[in-house]
Amino acid sequence: MKKNKLNLGVFYWHNPTRLGNLQLVNELRNDFEITLISNENIPSISKFGDHVIVNSYSNPEQLIDKLKKHKKRYGLNGLITLSEGAVSLMADSAEQLKLRGNPARQTRNGRNKYLMRKKFQEVGIPQPAFYKVASLEEALFVAETEFKGKPFFLKPPCLGGSSYCSIIKSQDQLAKLWKFFLMEVK
Repeated sequence: MKKNKLNLGVFYWHNPTRLGNLQLVNELRNDFEITLISNENIPSISKFGDHVIVNSYSNPEQLIDKLKKHKKRYGLNGLITLSEGAVSLMADSAEQLKLRGNPARQTRNGRNKYLMRKKFQEVGIPQPAFYKVASLEEALFVAETEFKGKPFFLKPPCLGGSSYCSIIKSQDQLAKLWKFFLMEVK
């Protein structure tokens, strides 16, 4: 490793489908020293980076502490992520490590579709109608009173990204999806 290379931290949430992304990160090693930041101990990923930090993403304080120690020992000049689920954690880490990046609060607000839509509404940016509901009864009421039998879009506040968004065409379909996706969400 050349000592004059900048050290780039790469958040990697393990998923075997991301092998192509790891190969792209590996190509960055010509220009950067790479520190992979993984939520799981996956020995095979060590070949894609110069350093590997393993820590559960559910313990951000411990992970950020490890990153601070790593930065002190090896340097750390920037952070990127390969994983949507690590975007807020990356922003928290960059802020704590005093690295360039999006502010953590704004990142969190931008990832919360309801907060984002409320902000757009406050400043007059046109958008589709949206409703936040906390129970199946509220969802059925909004479906009946606001959509009056017309199809609408449901975005569950759980799981990954927009993977489970659905066009709802009936109250029965809404009830079935609500029970499947949302019963545990508070």
